[in-house]
Amino acid sequence: MKLNLLLLICFFAGLLCFGQTESWGEEEAVGHCTSCEEQQWWHPDLPWTLSSFQEIFAKVGIPSNLSFRLISSEVDDMDMEHLYFQQEVQGILIKHIKLHVVVQNGMCKTIHGNFIPSSWINEQEARIFVHHRINQIIREFGEVTFAWEDPSWEEDLKEITGDPEATYYPSPTPFYIPIKENGQLERYELVFQFQLRTISPDELYQISIDGQHGNIVQKINLASNCTPVQASFNSLYYGDQEISIKKRGFPFGDYALETCEPQEIETRYFEINSFGEARSWSNLNRLNFDLLELGGRYQEATTAHWSAQHAMNYLSTKVDWVNEHPLRIHVDWKNAENEFLPNARYLFDKKRHNIYVGRIEKQSLACLDIIGHEYAHAFITQTTGLEQLRQSGALNEGFADILAVLMERQFFLHSGDWNWEIGEEAKSLRSLANPHDYLLPKMYGEDDPFWFDDSEDACPTPEEGAIPFGNDYCGIHQNATIIGHWFYLLTQGGIQHSVLVRPLGMDVGEEIILRTIKYYIGPKDDFQAARRASLRATEDIFGLCSNEVAQVKNAWAAVGIGLPNNADCINILGETELCTNEPNRQYQFEAVGPFDANFEWNNIPETWSYRLHGSNQQFLTIENIPEINASFELQLVANWDGGRDTTYLLLNPVSCSGKSPRQPDPIPEFAEVRMYPNPVKSELKLFIPEGQFPAAVNIINAQGKKVFHQIINGPLTILDVSQLAEGIYMLDLRSSQGNWQGKMLKL
Repeated sequence: MKLNLLLLICFFAGLLCFGQTESWGEEEAVGHCTSCEEQQWWHPDLPWTLSSFQEIFAKVGIPSNLSFRLISSEVDDMDMEHLYFQQEVQGILIKHIKLHVVVQNGMCKTIHGNFIPSSWINEQEARIFVHHRINQIIREFGEVTFAWEDPSWEEDLKEITGDPEATYYPSPTPFYIPIKENGQLERYELVFQFQLRTISPDELYQISIDGQHGNIVQKINLASNCTPVQASFNSLYYGDQEISIKKRGFPFGDYALETCEPQEIETRYFEINSFGEARSWSNLNRLNFDLLELGGRYQEATTAHWSAQHAMNYLSTKVDWVNEHPLRIHVDWKNAENEFLPNARYLFDKKRHNIYVGRIEKQSLACLDIIGHEYAHAFITQTTGLEQLRQSGALNEGFADILAVLMERQFFLHSGDWNWEIGEEAKSLRSLANPHDYLLPKMYGEDDPFWFDDSEDACPTPEEGAIPFGNDYCGIHQNATIIGHWFYLLTQGGIQHSVLVRPLGMDVGEEIILRTIKYYIGPKDDFQAARRASLRATEDIFGLCSNEVAQVKNAWAAVGIGLPNNADCINILGETELCTNEPNRQYQFEAVGPFDANFEWNNIPETWSYRLHGSNQQFLTIENIPEINASFELQLVANWDGGRDTTYLLLNPVSCSGKSPRQPDPIPEFAEVRMYPNPVKSELKLFIPEGQFPAAVNIINAQGKKVFHQIINGPLTILDVSQLAEGIYMLDLRSSQGNWQGKMLKL
């Protein structure tokens, strides 16, 4: 009885709200009014077809003599179709009078919005010459510059819209708008509405003129004045922090958990309605509060909001990427049973970005690295187009992990309190340093027990669902740690898969990965393509023959992809065994590299006697070794115009009993085949030991084609390679005594 009375009161309140005096129609309404302040809500639950929308409107009590036009429609991520209808009179729209229809599984689930009775419309025909009146208004603006007067603005508009006829010159649109007298709504009358864009001053005006007399009935400056405020708050995991929020204007005196342009963020709590469906964004409560409450209220939401601000600032600072679409953050993500989801996700619905934040073991996932990971998908997906499938999807997820670590590192840069774990504030989900700790792979292929075989033979049908009950679109999350572990080895160094990777450090690694993602990754790239992309990015920054390029190769080889670096640009010639029982034995080492290089020799123990000689210090002679107990690496660094390279020679201690001490071989008599400079621009010098010539030398390009041939009859030969294209070649030497091959880089 109480429920029926409540519905009856709400029903008549709906009539009074809209000033409705005529009947709702002959058929009984199957919907009901749930909010009579601005909009009405109905739940028809009737079969839906677009051609019959007027009939369904009539069934819920919308008068059949009213006309509506479909303005737009879209399908959301829950497969709900949203259709927006605007009321019209004789083909002219009524301003702000709309109905929103939600259709799911072929059924009209809800209708909400508003309409006005036909008696409120003062149907008219325009009596004024509209364009003449607009020109009068333009002249009344006085000394201003309009956008259509600047050719560059006009051309830019044509390019943006793709319409060669587009112009900023005002084009009036007829509407019916409400007319108030003494503060009371009296009627809707015909107006013509247009915009005036001025560039000096920089403003945008919307003007409505009376269709009968040409009077200005409304003039609005459309500039949106958002007032940002910096405030302190107590975060969920990071102590006291500073956050940017929005001050709400008159008549409000409070603040909203929103952020002004150009990086619009709004955060709300996720909610499920009584049907087990996610409430639409407009039905979620805005998070408004007094500034003094900021430290204690909405702690999950404020932490997620702050984390997103940090992620946005990182990308705008590091790669000059500011997204033009707003971001909505849904905190406390739940399922239809109103249980927290132990996950976080990102999606883009054509108009805005969305991040959903769940909980694990009652701990909110509003962590800096998790929010950073999800927002990184916006940058990665928009920049690369990487599809969420097989290795392309694994790259998308792996890149997001790397960026999340870098975002966390930037925040903790001074304290150093960052790590390689993801989500550790709530619960560690994976590690880039030790993926095996979380049953995730650190190497490509079957050698790793946790590698998910994403080949079409092993995974013919990609499907949603986490491993092991699904296949996660053929392992996109499972295999993502391979690229993350590659980045860890690149920056921190280590030995894996019998490959030594020397650390480049976080700053260098960050520069490489950001350039790789921004410029060289494509939609369907796999791990091999990512290797090529990262090498190209590294060569751009540090040069073709740099140590950085060498370590990028080594890091990829260490995770099972490609071959390690083979020192294409410089080499050390000399013995690799040092006699432990002959301290006075001398050793000769020679640096081979570009003709204009200057060489640096490093890692030589301070107690050893040695000398450097040659015009560019290409020779190292070690004259006395007091003691040697363990293997160590001799380092050679070469610097030349436009290039830098580093290589190493491993020296091992051995017992030389029975060997007589000897002096180093005199220069320039050599005991092996050598070529230099390498890289080479025009002339390549080739040294061949006695007894090895005559010989034939062939140069073979990357496609396996022989591009050079010459017979050699002496120990020193100069080869003219100036006509060869830039690139890497194989030099093949053959004589009656044997064969020899070496790589040559042509600049």
